[in-house]
Amino acid sequence: MTDSISTTNANQNVDPYKSKNYEELPLEQKITDLVNFISEIKYGMLTTKLSSDSDLLASRCMALAGQDNGGIDLIFHTNLLSGKTMDLTVHPTETNMSFLDPVSGAWASLSGTASIIADPKVVEEHYTPALKAWLGDLGDGIHDGGPKDPRIGVIKL
Repeated sequence: MTDSISTTNANQNVDPYKSKNYEELPLEQKITDLVNFISEIKYGMLTTKLSSDSDLLASRCMALAGQDNGGIDLIFHTNLLSGKTMDLTVHPTETNMSFLDPVSGAWASLSGTASIIADPKVVEEHYTPALKAWLGDLGDGIHDGGPKDPRIGVIKL
């Protein structure tokens, strides 16, 4: 496949998005811009390969819960008993997270390795009371959506 086509004016890149991606900005600036963009957008689509033997993919809307390592490690809440958690456990490297600004049309797509973290200290660090509405209270005094609910974990991408 060719990257450019010959026109009457000159050779033109066939994919303007790709050529813009190769602009000579310092790597540090690209990372800063990406971290800022993700921080502002907050919501994205997590795509995983299903844990079954199929080659099917599943995408789910996720809300950014935090960022580590200068913003390049993305943190999301998860129900440790959910399908996405199983998908990521079986296929941690077949993971994509994409973000879209619907106003400007700007977007970012990241592939990476996901890890599931169930460490209570990490969960408590990223806990938000909004998780109670998401997980619900099962009425047993344990699975109540609170910071010690054993269903709560985080995904680090």
